[in-house]
Amino acid sequence: MKLIQLIDLRLAPPLLACMLVGAATTLCSATAAAFSPSGHPAEVLALQDPGKPDKIVRRNPRTGSISTISGIVEENGLSGVKVIRDGKDSTYAASEIVAIQWGVVPASFRDGMVFADRGDYENALARFKMAASNTDARPVVQGAARLRAAEALLTWGASEAHRYAECVAEIDRYLSDNPQARDVPQARWIKARASQLAGDAATAAAGFRALYESGVVQSAQGYDRTFCMDAGLEAAHAFLASDTPDTGKARELFTSLEVAFGQAATLEGVGAEERVHLLAGQGRAAAGEGYCLLATGDGTKAERFFQGRLSSAGSNSAQRFSILYGLGLSLIAQGKFVAGQVELAKVSSLDHTSRDRKAAALVALAHAALKLGNADAPTQAKRWLTTVTSVFGDTPAAAQAAEALKNL
Repeated sequence: MKLIQLIDLRLAPPLLACMLVGAATTLCSATAAAFSPSGHPAEVLALQDPGKPDKIVRRNPRTGSISTISGIVEENGLSGVKVIRDGKDSTYAASEIVAIQWGVVPASFRDGMVFADRGDYENALARFKMAASNTDARPVVQGAARLRAAEALLTWGASEAHRYAECVAEIDRYLSDNPQARDVPQARWIKARASQLAGDAATAAAGFRALYESGVVQSAQGYDRTFCMDAGLEAAHAFLASDTPDTGKARELFTSLEVAFGQAATLEGVGAEERVHLLAGQGRAAAGEGYCLLATGDGTKAERFFQGRLSSAGSNSAQRFSILYGLGLSLIAQGKFVAGQVELAKVSSLDHTSRDRKAAALVALAHAALKLGNADAPTQAKRWLTTVTSVFGDTPAAAQAAEALKNL
């Protein structure tokens, strides 16, 4: 039997942090269990492989080397992960844990992983909720199951947008039951992201900013600083996307983050991959002033800003595409639709650093085409908008695309 692996999304790029992950597992006998009156399989209360230990993947903070520890996870908190091995316990810092493979879980947890891997989020959600409510399961496993339920809802929302509200409710339940769990930062990100995808930019901005402050301003235990700086960037853009853009808060964040990302990239011991990520964050923050200018309606100044920053982007792809997207929007804001489309097309076709930005560029292309009013504009716009709703349903632009399609 394979073990279930829970990847620590805090160590992955933010957009992955919101995606449902999990290794494919062997379908257990629970799938053949009798169905309950609610239509869901009755829970198999007997835990599988009672002697199977958990496997904890740990990164040594001094050497960066990866090792696997076998034992029973008794505590999985922000203050540390406590593992029982041969009757003795050891506690590791939350930041050292890369992943946990649970050895003993309810059958419903394993079934949930199978359904999630198949893309059947309705059944995955039901099984994870069942596992989270199974009092025979360890509290750490119950918490993991509750978070998996929320992740299933977040992913399901790409095709059924009303699931985002359910995701927020599920995360609130998780945070209430597990206020000091190691995955609290990840849960808070998911909640803010669900609000963002539901079109509630103000709530998303507040959530992302609070997460940023926990890890960067307050240096709270168990909060990864880079992860929280990424949340700060999301907060800044969300402040600008609100019904009433708050350029003051956005500027404050962009300015602070440009410095913070840059300083973090120069620290001793930072690996090559993380340095690339940090420099990308610095580049995105550096482009923030242009978006603040756009939010105030000053397309001319925004164009000058983005044009002036383009040459300095160099090999920083995230910064370059952020600038090109802003440049395209600033040109369109001045009525230079064809020139704007040229820049946006570069983003929609070449940007490999952000699905959100790529989708947003497609929506902007569609709006520009309709403004130009060519004979084939509706056909072009529909093609771009449909691509967003069908391929980029997990981005904020999807709701905008769906609304625009109603008017074509």
